[in-house]
Amino acid sequence: MQINLSKPAIVFGNGTFKVNENGRLEATGASISGSVKAESGSFGTGRQKIYIGTNGEYSSIYGQDHNSFNSTSKGFYLGADGLSLGNGTFKVNENGRLEATG
Repeated sequence: MQINLSKPAIVFGNGTFKVNENGRLEATGASISGSVKAESGSFGTGRQKIYIGTNGEYSSIYGQDHNSFNSTSKGFYLGADGLSLGNGTFKVNENGRLEATG
């Protein structure tokens, strides 16, 4: 374990677990259980990441650039205002109204 009081920072192992002076945690090979709170971020690698975030007043989970209910970009969106898939061709709003084209 290395504790650097000049930054400050904590490093365990060969840098596989780090906490910097701003509280940023980096852990390689981590297994996390329990509740996780995140206001934004992504899962996965490459071009097909899944994002969590907010678009105005709604928290959401979305894929690719499909980051809002009314998006016409390829991907998916799931938020409190509804679900939409594809290029905006399939949508179900928060009231259960279904729209499907194609």
